[in-house]
Order: sequence, then C-alpha cells, then structure tokens
Amino acid sequence: MIATWIIAALAVLAAPAWQDDAVPERSVQVRTVDEVAAGRCLNGLVGIRGVQMRCVVDAQGRPSDCEILNPSPAITRRASVFRCMASKMQATYEDGTPAEGQTVFLNLGGRTYLSSEELRRDREAERAGQ
Repeated sequence: MIATWIIAALAVLAAPAWQDDAVPERSVQVRTVDEVAAGRCLNGLVGIRGVQMRCVVDAQGRPSDCEILNPSPAITRRASVFRCMASKMQATYEDGTPAEGQTVFLNLGGRTYLSSEELRRDREAERAGQ
C-alpha cells in the first residue's frame, strides 16, 4: 500500500515536468495565393478539379517537393502546372512566420481566372506579338 502511494506521488510530481517540455502545436495556414501568377501557371487549362497534393514548406514559406496524391493520366500529364500553382502559395504559422519543414495538403483545380473572352483575347495578343 505504501509502495502504491509512493508511485502515485512520484507520478503526480513528474506530470508537470512532462507537460512543461511539450512544445505547443502550431497551426499551419495557407495565408496568401498570388492569383495572377497561379493563373499564368494554368496557361488556359480548364476542366481538371480536385487535384490533391502533399508538399513540404521551404524556408520562404512556399510549398515545394510536392507529390500528387491522386494521379490520373490527365493530372500526371499536367503535374508541372499544379506544382507551379502550389509554388505561388505561401504557408505560414498564425504569427506569420514561414512554416518551414511542415507538410501541407493542397486541393487544386484547373480553372482559369480569366473569362473565356479574356482568355481568347490574351491568346490572340500572344500570337500577334510573336
């Protein structure tokens, strides 16, 4: 009985030390997306949705080393487009510091930020400039 009481007392005394050493979990958030740059990555691509990616955040807060989690032939052919889009995002902690080394999950889609008329005009302007 005394041995049980001593073990319980030691457990109570050790508990605060265990909790003090714990590092609080910081929540990673994708704070900003450069929509213009992400739209340039698309280069007119439309109709692909639900591309799931897992990326590691670099020192600047940009997702890098991205892996597509749901590859299909259409998604795989355009993997560079989705990696480009991911690189136009910034992942930070709530305090604004880059979430370097953290893993983030992204859902991307291939919808252009331009209307079909704006896209047509942009393509015509590119052809005229060549």
